[in-house]
This record gives sequence, C-alpha cells and structure tokens, in this order.
Amino acid sequence: MNWFYTLVFFATASPVLCYAQLYEPLSPTEFDSYFLRVMVDSSAHGVVYQVGVNDGRSVTPPPPRLVIQRVEDGLPSYFLLAPFAKLKNDSTVIFYSSLFQHSLEHEVFEWPEGRWMHVTFPAPGTTSGVRYHPDSLPPGLPISLNLPSARGIYLYTNGELKSETGDQSEESFIMLQKTGYYFLPAPGTFYHEMDIRSIK
Repeated sequence: MNWFYTLVFFATASPVLCYAQLYEPLSPTEFDSYFLRVMVDSSAHGVVYQVGVNDGRSVTPPPPRLVIQRVEDGLPSYFLLAPFAKLKNDSTVIFYSSLFQHSLEHEVFEWPEGRWMHVTFPAPGTTSGVRYHPDSLPPGLPISLNLPSARGIYLYTNGELKSETGDQSEESFIMLQKTGYYFLPAPGTFYHEMDIRSIK
C-alpha cells in the first residue's frame, strides 16, 4: 500500500519540518518525577536513560523516551530527547524525522534496503505543500540498477541515481526543490545525527 503524506512548506518562509524540537532541558525534580527510569548506556560522554510515566493508573501512558544526563562542574543536567530518537553509540544520537514514522510507541521504523519515494514540490509562489508518495518506483526502473548504500539523498534521472547531497536530513532535502523519484539508502528515511557532547 502506498501511503500519502504532506509536509507543510511555505516558499517565502522556513519549512515546517518533522523533527520538532530535538531535545529540551529537564530539572532534577522533573527527571525524578518519572515513574520509570532505566539506564541504557553510560560513558564519559553522559548517561542515557529510558524514562516513562506509567504509574499503573494510566490506561494509555505516553511511550517511553530517552533522557541524556550530562555532568559539568559536578552538577548533573538532564535533557529529554524528542520522540523517534535512538542511541547509535555511546557518543551519538540519531533523531529520525517523524514523517514516515507511525508507531504510537515511538518505535523507529527502518528500511535496511533503503526506500524509494516520489516527491512533488509546490510550484514557486504557492503554499500547497510538499507531497510524498513513499514506496513509489520510477517507471521502467532497470533491474540491474545498483542501489547506493552511502548516506545521502539520490535523485533518479535518465536511468541513473545521482547524489544530490551527502546528508540525509529533511532540511537538506527541502533545499533541493526538485520534483522526481528519490532513493534514500538505509535506514530509508530522513535523519539527523548529533554528538551527545553538543547537547547542553
């Protein structure tokens, strides 16, 4: 089934992207208020917790989230990460765009083989929005076409995939302003990586 998505975009203003706020600070009191606090990683860069608010009384408690604890000058600071954030390693967090994510539990959907999509950008001067058609293949796609695995955004042109940018973030994609068939290598979606040490 081909799903249809619309991302609001205004030609005369900044695009409204689906990352929302990547993280927000928490006070020690707010951190302690979480009913569930499970440490999932600890390194010189910080401590990562999975937190939840299920107190046993909520019928549909919010999904668990990740919290980074950083210590500077002996004082702990806490940062609640946006939904669809995932720890890549002990120093890097991946923030996935919510554009193709549909899990109420904030489970991250990935496409290990990459993902095709057809995208229509609005005509200049209009505000109709960018239209996404995930899993749409180009007509006459050659079976022998080698799909790239390197990070980036690739546009299908004249039977070939051309790298448009080495970044795979939604911000970089919006800047392209080219209607056509695109291929996103694994994880098959837009994402943004951030060094844990830059979270402050």
